[in-house]
Amino acid sequence: MRLYALTCGHFEIRKRMFIADAEDGETRLRIPVPAFLIVHPQGNVLFDTGLHAQGLADPWGRWGGLNKALVPHLSLDDHILHQLASLGVRAADIRYVANSHLHHDHAGGNAAFPRATFLVQRRELQAVRDPQLVRTVGYFPEDCALEANYQALDGEYDLFGDGALVLFPTPGHTPGHQSLRVTFADGRRLVLTGDACYLRETLFHRRLPKVVWNAPQALQSLEVLFQLQQAPQTLVIPGHDPEVWPTLRHAPAYYA
Repeated sequence: MRLYALTCGHFEIRKRMFIADAEDGETRLRIPVPAFLIVHPQGNVLFDTGLHAQGLADPWGRWGGLNKALVPHLSLDDHILHQLASLGVRAADIRYVANSHLHHDHAGGNAAFPRATFLVQRRELQAVRDPQLVRTVGYFPEDCALEANYQALDGEYDLFGDGALVLFPTPGHTPGHQSLRVTFADGRRLVLTGDACYLRETLFHRRLPKVVWNAPQALQSLEVLFQLQQAPQTLVIPGHDPEVWPTLRHAPAYYA
């Protein structure tokens, strides 16, 4: 099994959006938009798909005022299909897409994979179809390809039944957020948090962002991730940390 870290663009954001009580809250962070390809003997899996192609070309036309908070640094080369093509992987080669959640920077590339099965927590699928939650949680349903083949999950899910790829609920950022444990044959483990944990600082100091759907659930999810970080041979990868991201192996390099 191999895991590739892909960079699907960058945004600029004030730190206080990620840590509400940060003393240096006006500091501007240039954050990555990650996606991950896992090559497993039983099929290729994507964890998140980055941004919609139209948004990469015209972010103001696609997402409007959101770009005032998330200042885009994007190009069409950041689209998930371009990232995969650099590895010789086609859309048709992807068997499963697991979305951490359905915000525009994690599910915007979903439409590029019409043959894939999409693995999403049931609560997340319900939320993105609820008009009130669309407004309060900040979804762009048109970015999520909701007509695709979604498989609703209820709790922890071992994708191939071998313990290598296990999705588990980490709600709070959104109603049905999930993270992914990736366990290699020698016992080493990577934990992909999605937006359940923006920064390493979030994880170790339990400091929540300015905007969160459910703060108690978000704190509980952080505790789960923190306990995983304490396990031997385990690396927890925060969702948008501009300091952690450069330290990782990036495609074409990989973890195995």
